[in-house]
Amino acid sequence: MNPEPNEAPLSVANALGKMRSLNNTQHEVLRFLARSGEPTLVTEIVSGLELRSSTVRDSLAALQEAGLVERTRSHAAGRGRPSWLYQATVLIDSVSLAREFANFTVAAVNQLAKDSPQPDEAARALGAAWGQQIISSQHIPDHGHIDADRAATQDFDVHAAKIRIFLSQLGFEARPGEERNQIDLYQCPFLSADNQPVPAVCQMHRGMLEHVIGTLSQSRLGVDLAPCAGPGYCQVTLNYQGRELGE
Repeated sequence: MNPEPNEAPLSVANALGKMRSLNNTQHEVLRFLARSGEPTLVTEIVSGLELRSSTVRDSLAALQEAGLVERTRSHAAGRGRPSWLYQATVLIDSVSLAREFANFTVAAVNQLAKDSPQPDEAARALGAAWGQQIISSQHIPDHGHIDADRAATQDFDVHAAKIRIFLSQLGFEARPGEERNQIDLYQCPFLSADNQPVPAVCQMHRGMLEHVIGTLSQSRLGVDLAPCAGPGYCQVTLNYQGRELGE
């Protein structure tokens, strides 16, 4: 089956706006397709909803124009052109989806901090749990073979580069800091609506970093996080057994 070319994905707001403009019959057809979950023939919709074929076709045309339904050709069976198949699709862009997850995370961490008698510790514990989930579900470079005698030499630079890649993959846009044991984070996937850091979320990040880097280095590496360390960035400082690398 070859789908027709679609327009750019709808944002969440646009999709909801399109749905608000539908009439009752169009909503009924869209619900039928959503429940089906599979590409569906017009005749199946007509039979299932007991509507006129022309009414269903008009509704499908409107839904397709709104980007809420897509159609594909079925496989050819015998002579004649293959039939059209219709399927509900509410498309959202990845930026909107990431923003909604970020909003949820900020709200959840703030609520946790509000309800806890020790908010910083609670947020860091949540971050540690997040870090464990990252370790369990992703391939992360192992830093366990760091040599104490070479920690401030080229060996450390390799591991610092791995950590920068790891943080960038999480959306932090990690760059080398002024000192060799510093990593500057120029982006945060969990900023508040006014693009300001949220203290409880910063503590969650700290807990995640402590757990991930501590676990993978077999406690050889420690880490500190300084929110808003400079204009437009936060800063991660790596240390070896309680002292800063490079000393």
